[in-house]
Amino acid sequence: MRARFRDSGLERDATIIDLSAQGLLLTAPRPPQPNHEVTIYTNGYSVTGHVRWVEERRFGISLDAPINVDDVIEAKALAPKPREAGPALPESFGAKPVRASASLGLSAYVRSKWVRYGMAAALGIGGAIYIGGEVGEVLGGMSQQMDAVQAVSGAEGEALKN
Repeated sequence: MRARFRDSGLERDATIIDLSAQGLLLTAPRPPQPNHEVTIYTNGYSVTGHVRWVEERRFGISLDAPINVDDVIEAKALAPKPREAGPALPESFGAKPVRASASLGLSAYVRSKWVRYGMAAALGIGGAIYIGGEVGEVLGGMSQQMDAVQAVSGAEGEALKN
């Protein structure tokens, strides 16, 4: 699900991969730093939370207030306005990923026809990009080998002329 997030005054694009009443799993080209407070905007909702962990482009958010997963997915109603920023959380709070797979609302999300189409398209595009990269590497290696063969052939031809 497309989303935007605000971190340290900057607003950036993100994609929500998974969600539960207490947290979100997102991916973004430039994720926020752990323990930062962020505001997430999606489907007319605005919620705040804290970044619990970051791994490459993925990051987990623990929400300040619970959400109704089905309402967010179906964009039924607006969530309560986010609270004002509270005190920073101690580093010992624990940086464990939010596991939303146990959420009761997740099954309805996965059953959605458009979500399944989107997942299939994303997997297909990802596979095509991966295969394209592999083919490009193979062809690039073959091109280098052909250049080397032509250089040797050209040198041998010059030697025979002389």
